Amino acid sequence: MTLRPALFSALMLSPLAVMAQQDGPFARYGFQTGFGTTGVELGISRPVDDTRWVARASLGKLSGEERSREGSILYNAKLNLTTSVLGADYHFFNGRFKGSLGLALFGGDIAFNSVAQAGDTITVGNRRVVVGPNDFVRASFKLPSVAPYVGLGWSNLNANDPGFSYAVDLGVTFVTVKTNLQVSQNLETAAGSDQVAAERQKLQDSANDLKVYPVVRAVLGYRF
Repeated sequence: MTLRPALFSALMLSPLAVMAQQDGPFARYGFQTGFGTTGVELGISRPVDDTRWVARASLGKLSGEERSREGSILYNAKLNLTTSVLGADYHFFNGRFKGSLGLALFGGDIAFNSVAQAGDTITVGNRRVVVGPNDFVRASFKLPSVAPYVGLGWSNLNANDPGFSYAVDLGVTFVTVKTNLQVSQNLETAAGSDQVAAERQKLQDSANDLKVYPVVRAVLGYRF
């Protein structure tokens, strides 16, 4: 039962092994997979010839769902975030310890949809209002499309010999988070547009406290 998958894997990897010879197009390239605050990710790396630098790129996906309470409102929170990191690692003394610089590219957002039932009382701004059968409150937090990244870590991605590779990164991206708040027309009429505006500002003020997005990741892979 195990022969067929093994044979299939061998047939698939054979062309890569040929292309990864010293003069092949994949020579010295590394391919990694891992996870962290950037989600489950795939990456590629390659040492820059005759330097202590390693260029790398990764693409990650982070998703999840849970209930969350903000003030008097209970929300169904959904996280749907894609992260791409384009970076360069400098290996000090040509060893395993490294410093990293780069850019993080974010897509998606964190969305909140209220789960209040008709007849519930919620607070919008400083005014309490009763929720009707078709009322809603929706909020979202969105990271910037591009953010600078700095970090430290350990890896053997700078090695020249083929073999298994690893990397551990501890870093931050510097972000400005944007928020959006929508309420149903009935709630806006009941609370007043000034109270809705105050609630929007309160939401943005809470997002302004987030100055950095942490990057903690660990990957394993193979270097051709």
